[in-house]
Amino acid sequence: MGEILNQYLNYLKNNKNYSPNTLKAYKIDLSELINYLENQGLTNLQNVKLIHLRSFFYKVGQNHNQNSTIARKVASCKSFWQYCYKKQIISSNPALRLHSPKIAKTLPTILTIEQMEKYIDFTYQIWQDEKDNKFLYRNYLIVEVLYSTGLRVSELINLKKTDIDFNNNLITVRLGKGSKDRVIPIGKKALRALQFYFDNWQINNQYIFTNTKNKPINPRQVTDIIHKLAKWSALPDIHPHSLRHSVATHLLENGADLRSVQEFLGHESLSTTQKYTHLSTKHLLDSFNQAFPRA
Repeated sequence: MGEILNQYLNYLKNNKNYSPNTLKAYKIDLSELINYLENQGLTNLQNVKLIHLRSFFYKVGQNHNQNSTIARKVASCKSFWQYCYKKQIISSNPALRLHSPKIAKTLPTILTIEQMEKYIDFTYQIWQDEKDNKFLYRNYLIVEVLYSTGLRVSELINLKKTDIDFNNNLITVRLGKGSKDRVIPIGKKALRALQFYFDNWQINNQYIFTNTKNKPINPRQVTDIIHKLAKWSALPDIHPHSLRHSVATHLLENGADLRSVQEFLGHESLSTTQKYTHLSTKHLLDSFNQAFPRA
């Protein structure tokens, strides 16, 4: 079964262009499942039934995994067995009637426009106090670009100088989720900040955001920068994705239509973007309750 798993992972990598992090998650989830099945004496995928899969996920649940973790493992499992069925490795799909646990819907953490302005101003002021420090400016630039573009961290760290179109106020996001390039607008303030960065610290590397070794910055470093800057500026603890949530919500609050925000963020499904309408509606309700005398 291990050989078939490797074939499947290669398929995800070469045909679906899945990211290394996604491939790693699939490998961990499916290796755990296959080890369980083999320990039960099931060494042929053809012999695996729905009851065996349910038994595995019962054990996963007993190990105090959160529903979100179980749901991810179920998704990995269903995708793997669908692949095996399509490739005629198995004659029937045992995962067809496998259900995921319900996941409580939680609204993402966002900053208000005022908090976002405070956050950006604070990160800029840190650099102002030490203007020769390239990396303090880089940290400010990360915040400015993330908020201006709504990029995912994986997209930010792969951003290159050649992806910036200064003449038309656009950037090309390459190899984003699902490996679908998209061209989106970028704010003038972020463009000016990028131009200043290029003018004052000529980067030999093609990647914009680099570390002290002139290598592309990694996602963990970006997360640490966002966390620390939020803490120092006395704002709620946020994740880089919070800036993506924030810009989406602010766009909707200020009149952007849902389809445009979907395209801007690179969501494949409109339903993914629709969660931001709940935040936008909450903003409207709060304003109504504060301003309307008969609320």
